[in-house]
Amino acid sequence: MRSFLQKIALIVLAGFLMGMPALSIASHEPLFKIESQGERVAFYPYTFWNKKSEGPFFGSHERLTDPVNIVFLNATIAEIRMLFLPPWHDVDGEKQILYVENKPAVTAAQLARELPDGTRFHIRLFPHENLVFGAAHLEAKNQSGGHQLISWETAEREVAIMFRGFPQDLTDKQITAVYFRGAENDGFATLVNLE
Repeated sequence: MRSFLQKIALIVLAGFLMGMPALSIASHEPLFKIESQGERVAFYPYTFWNKKSEGPFFGSHERLTDPVNIVFLNATIAEIRMLFLPPWHDVDGEKQILYVENKPAVTAAQLARELPDGTRFHIRLFPHENLVFGAAHLEAKNQSGGHQLISWETAEREVAIMFRGFPQDLTDKQITAVYFRGAENDGFATLVNLE
């Protein structure tokens, strides 16, 4: 009987711990700083998806999702939207979180461009003061719903080409993992200055 009660106690404890909000490492340790208007802005170079649990273990859990691979300097969401010309268009999608200066920035805009082969470019944008962080990827639609990631790098290059009329550079070091989540990624982010 005692063993049975110990097992029940462990299950209840595990349920309690799993139901607690997960603390993101991003909120404690920004891994990269970017120069913006003479100040260094710290950000965690990955977005997070916040999943609300259902069932016996309620709570909120964050999961590392997309690498930041584009940063627009001296920009606003409105300016960027105007520059993403058709066939790019607004799309709905899961909102994600990016930690900037240890504060969550939520997806403010999502844009996509469908390609003839059934794939599409998709970018999520996260504003912070005069910066807009982007997480761009190329994906294919799954027959069962949702999308299958193909490449981070191809989408980053596509966006960089669209903004070729503006000064660009790469981060001075790799800020994200190479070949992240099984898809092509060089780890650098493209910096686009709209000033």
